[in-house]
Amino acid sequence: FESVKPYPSLALGAFEVSPWQVATAFTVFANGGVKTELRTVKKVAGADGKTLERSQIEVERVLHPQTAYILTDMMETVISSGTGPPVRRWGFTRPAAGKTGTTDEYRDAWFVGYTPNLLCVVWTGYDDNTPIKMTGAQAALPIWVQFMKKATQNLPTEDFASPQGVVVAMIDPETGQLATEDCP
Repeated sequence: FESVKPYPSLALGAFEVSPWQVATAFTVFANGGVKTELRTVKKVAGADGKTLERSQIEVERVLHPQTAYILTDMMETVISSGTGPPVRRWGFTRPAAGKTGTTDEYRDAWFVGYTPNLLCVVWTGYDDNTPIKMTGAQAALPIWVQFMKKATQNLPTEDFASPQGVVVAMIDPETGQLATEDCP
């Protein structure tokens, strides 16, 4: 983001960004480490269906695919056991990853989530910074679920693909070493 400083607190959401900027950032994780510039119009077609004009989409690899996958896997946990379990209770059953967000004093509440084929950001708040007194899970998540249920109903259900080089292993929480058959 051009509007934020590279401070360690950036990861905690210390700077304001727009939903457009959040969507741009999260496309990196959803696209396996590739950043794509968002476009409001993909193409313009005539009445006969022929393409009259098409947007050129700029892409740039900015993250290793393995890193993007691990972050996606972590954000799948947000939905299964973090702030997002209502996603499943409200009927969205597809593989999905996401993150809730709530600003200080409950002024903004948002949720960004994605499946392997669709990303959506929901922001709730007032333009004058009046607190909405709700968290991202309370205010934005229900909207995201309703939209995603409709928007994905005719899309194929896919799992997030693990890139080559990702190894999954059980770790013994007591030793921090690889778990063995003797670990509880």
